Amino acid sequence: MATWDTVARSTGIQGEEWVRLLDPAHNHAQLADAALSHLRATLAAQPDGVLKGKNLEWWAQGVAVSFEQHIGRRVPGKRCDGSFGANASKTVPGAQADIAAAWAEFAPQLPLILDGEPRISETAKWNYWRVTATSPTAPDGSSASVSMNIQSRTPGKTTVAAEVKGLTSPPRIPPITRRSSSGLSPTSRPSSRRAKTHRDTTPDYSSSSPKSSTISAGDSVPAMPEISDA
Repeated sequence: MATWDTVARSTGIQGEEWVRLLDPAHNHAQLADAALSHLRATLAAQPDGVLKGKNLEWWAQGVAVSFEQHIGRRVPGKRCDGSFGANASKTVPGAQADIAAAWAEFAPQLPLILDGEPRISETAKWNYWRVTATSPTAPDGSSASVSMNIQSRTPGKTTVAAEVKGLTSPPRIPPITRRSSSGLSPTSRPSSRRAKTHRDTTPDYSSSSPKSSTISAGDSVPAMPEISDA
């Protein structure tokens, strides 16, 4: 979900201004409507500004969520439907098709209980890997939707975006370390054997207090790549 920083970068409107404009007494729909009105007015005043071509309805929802987090009404990572989620994206070297194939080979090593076979598809621009899965640490045994969205916008570089949706409690994501770029390299596939020193990095959904709604750098998973921000 959007944060004040991403809202400011994509709308040109700082979080401080939104805090002055929005009313804490309003519900989510009212906040989103107020944000949308301000975005439309800003675009009308600056037709060639940063908002040109943007999905204003989507950003209005992001503004409303960020404001609700600011006033303590919404826990970070909580969606509009009351569920929780987490997402992260990184750019790795390699062609899109090769990265997608490398991910499909690496995925069986994930410490998740899959509710069926992964759904793999592709379009002219994207490769998708989707599955419904359960974490062994989920206290209620509930499952969540896991999606890997892979796209190359620059020759030789591919963005891999991970998203988890439908969690019933705030996610506590253990950190993931940066490893050798051979992990998702087109010329070196991930090892099919889990390293003996590997420590389980399954997201712990049992905590009632979230630590992060995104994946951060830190501990290890087998054969993950050396990656750089897009």
